[in-house]
Amino acid sequence: MNGNATRSVNLTLLMIVSVCLPMLGAIDAPAELDRAGERSETYANCQGDDACRGTDAGNTFATHHNLTEDFAWTGEETLSYYGNTSDATTFSTNSDANADGYLLDLPAGYGYTVELSWNNTGASFYENYAFMVSLGPGDGGMTSYYQGAWGYFYNSVAGEITVGTDGEAEGYTSGSWYYADPPFDVAGDSSVIFITCYYCYYTGVTSEYQM
Repeated sequence: MNGNATRSVNLTLLMIVSVCLPMLGAIDAPAELDRAGERSETYANCQGDDACRGTDAGNTFATHHNLTEDFAWTGEETLSYYGNTSDATTFSTNSDANADGYLLDLPAGYGYTVELSWNNTGASFYENYAFMVSLGPGDGGMTSYYQGAWGYFYNSVAGEITVGTDGEAEGYTSGSWYYADPPFDVAGDSSVIFITCYYCYYTGVTSEYQM
């Protein structure tokens, strides 16, 4: 198989995380990818928010939910999850109630794309700002939407933002890769998907998201 081939895994939380790696030209793709088709599924034995774990995904490395073992890592995959930040009562950069972190320990050669979505009825201006999505390295240094991150994105009239380690960023009006330049070659390291409640606590604004 061509060494420049892209591998991807999609997580739909309805954050959709797609794991891909276009930045990898030197590493050969595993032989299984010749046989692997796209696999789409919802996490088995779902126990509820966040990400079917039944507990809150926190804002520290120790409390992030690790999604790595949900994937087969044999080709393109799409997984769907749900999250909730209903405990948030105001905006805070350091409150666990406002932030959910998800960890991916990627095999060499993989990257990913995340599609974050929420219900935006258009009834309130603040619905556009319900959530923010950030990506960054999984080295324990990412504790808020900006601290330790590669960048962050928010403000969507459609209630849907897509970002990826290849530098893809769509559906947002505000934000950027402020702290590092894509593509991000995780090269077998871990990475964090960080979801932040921005205005989700406002009356009439949803506190539930999909990834």
